[in-house]
Amino acid sequence: MNLIPNSKNNIFENTIIYESGDNISSVALIISGTVKYTSGNPCADISEITYSAGSFIGDSDIFCGFYSGNFVAMTNCIIIPFECSDASMLASSLSDNIALIESTSSAEAVANLLSSVFNSYNKLFKITDSFYNSIYSAYTRYEKICQKDNIRVESFKLPHSSDNYNIKFLDLDRSPDELLSEAASNALISDYIRVIGQLLMYYEDLFFYLKILVSSVVSKNDVCLFSIVSNLATNIDCDSTNVLRLIETMKDFTYSIEDEVKLQTGIQLNIDMTKLNFYYNLATQSIQSYMPIKMAEQAAVASMGSFVVKHTFESLMEYCSYTYEQVDSFTAKLEKYKQLNDKSSTDESCRAIRRELSKDFYKLYEDVFFTYAKTEKSEPYVDLFLNLGLLDETLLDEDQIHELTSLSCISGGTPAAIYYLKDWLMEIYEGKRIPSKNEFDEEYTDYIRKKKKEMNLTPEAERDLLNNPEFKVKYELNNLFKCNHRLLNGAPSTFWPMLTSEDVITSFEKSFVTGDIVNDALAEIVSVDYSVFYRESMYEDIEKGISKEVIVKEIYPEIILLPCVGSTGTMWQEISGKRINTAGRFVLPTFFNGDLSNVLLRLLGRFRWELCKSAQGLAWNDISIPSLTSLFTDYAQFYRKNSELSPERKEALKNQLSRCRNNIREVFVLDYCMWIKFEAKGAMRLDKVARRILATYCPMEKSLREKYASHPAFAEAMIKYNLDKNKKIKELSGRYGSLSRKGIELTDELLITEEFYTNM
Repeated sequence: MNLIPNSKNNIFENTIIYESGDNISSVALIISGTVKYTSGNPCADISEITYSAGSFIGDSDIFCGFYSGNFVAMTNCIIIPFECSDASMLASSLSDNIALIESTSSAEAVANLLSSVFNSYNKLFKITDSFYNSIYSAYTRYEKICQKDNIRVESFKLPHSSDNYNIKFLDLDRSPDELLSEAASNALISDYIRVIGQLLMYYEDLFFYLKILVSSVVSKNDVCLFSIVSNLATNIDCDSTNVLRLIETMKDFTYSIEDEVKLQTGIQLNIDMTKLNFYYNLATQSIQSYMPIKMAEQAAVASMGSFVVKHTFESLMEYCSYTYEQVDSFTAKLEKYKQLNDKSSTDESCRAIRRELSKDFYKLYEDVFFTYAKTEKSEPYVDLFLNLGLLDETLLDEDQIHELTSLSCISGGTPAAIYYLKDWLMEIYEGKRIPSKNEFDEEYTDYIRKKKKEMNLTPEAERDLLNNPEFKVKYELNNLFKCNHRLLNGAPSTFWPMLTSEDVITSFEKSFVTGDIVNDALAEIVSVDYSVFYRESMYEDIEKGISKEVIVKEIYPEIILLPCVGSTGTMWQEISGKRINTAGRFVLPTFFNGDLSNVLLRLLGRFRWELCKSAQGLAWNDISIPSLTSLFTDYAQFYRKNSELSPERKEALKNQLSRCRNNIREVFVLDYCMWIKFEAKGAMRLDKVARRILATYCPMEKSLREKYASHPAFAEAMIKYNLDKNKKIKELSGRYGSLSRKGIELTDELLITEEFYTNM
């Protein structure tokens, strides 16, 4: 339609004002009537818009140079077209006709036009900024691949930062946000138009910068990023997997920028996709050509019984099929950690970095384990990560890496079974073990029942959770692993979860915990406290005529080794589930700094206490029912009134309670340690009351009892033990004699119980 520019035009209803695909000739201000816009792009987010009086039409198309749809008068209209064959003309055309605009009281329309131009600029900036960051990230990944593989980094001139085009850094007369916050008025029209002109000028600069970015990624010039990365792919020494992933990432974000710019602005970037595909095909074909050679090399290394630790972090990501976004996010956090001068700093910024990295570490651990559990595809780097905590070999030196690869993580052992975490989680996953308690001392079944009430779960949903292997493993990871991981480290405020060179005091080889080491340390304690792992339980064998006999059974705890370096351990639970005749669970670090025997001694003290509490139930502190916990609690709580204690011993006990923060269990643990380490060697350390309790409920092995039988202090302490033991022997003799007279043969369980009381 032929319009008269810079003057009022009367338009009849159903007249096409601007036709889709026509070159931009003007932008029109509607004075009266309504105009309907119908998009010429069937894929557009908005296919129809209705404009009323006080609106500009065609303004959103000034950047692409043609009208993106039809503008049709829905009623008789009056419009003022402002001549504008390209974006740069719009401001001058408006400026030349300020008087006409003011006469129609269209200040608000110009303000809306400013807002539209402002939004268009911001939209293009966001696209450009994202593209710049993608290029920067890609080149950084390229540099890291080269550095890890000792390949020369080709020079690449990255264009200046997109931050230069951020709206807050532009030299505008007034801020658009500030200007638009004021009430529209004729007095502001000239300001609106001036800032519109400046924004349009910067829009052209921004688009030119975007084209520079595109040419830096792909062009006929051999120094573009695609050319550099495809050259790297031809090098047989490169990490081909990561190179291929990198060039696929580049291909994706380059195709995306072409589509995004066209969709959001209508502008065609005209990227040389032929050249892009040439570089991409060159890279993929090069990698495919030497892949058989590399696989043969890997097989040769494997046949020698060893492996090279290389690209562990990247391999773990690939093993779990992580997306590019996940890889980039985790990589960025790991790099921030690596760049910390003091990785143990308690500064909040450092703590935040460690905290964010820990979240990703535990998520990766979970994903790697489930991939392993479902596929049974085991790789050396998977075992190093799951068993030892090796996330990135660059955090260690070469000697340490060599030590790690020489270590053998074999679960099992006797009498205490040792589990590295990967194998322990498989026990849970396969239903061979129930999940451990959580930090609130809740069993898994109790936790699910509580969730059922809180979330109104159906019985079917409850059953599914109770039997779901993945949910059980997640529960174990979130409780036993995460809670203990930080505790075992010994420095929870500066904790990081992965293995680093800074963790090691001696060497990995010397601090490595094995089943033999743990069992040797336990055997040393059991050589004094012979009954520590024995417990009473009910027994029957209906077929043989045996019913409701009390037997003793030796049940060693299961020792779970977490992938970390630490200096302590935890007695996580004394039994598994509700039954008293089940194994407890101790947690230790895979690499131990310190005296393992002393730590295990303290854990056994806690184990003694908690096992007694479980056996006694609500009566654990009821003095009318004598037990280890009830007698010791009474002793610790009412020591001031105890006539058997001297003033000096009372003061010593007071100090001991203070040191243990009035935790009676921990007071017992200190006494238990002195009982095993000193009293068992004849060195008096305890008062007579504590000695009597320990002699009764934690008796020394038979040869030690006989050795100290003539010592007055020990003889007095063991009076109650001897009375209780003789009473039990007499009781068993009568019961077992009765069974024998009935012709019932004593089973192994009964014979072990008889041996325990008579000869141990």
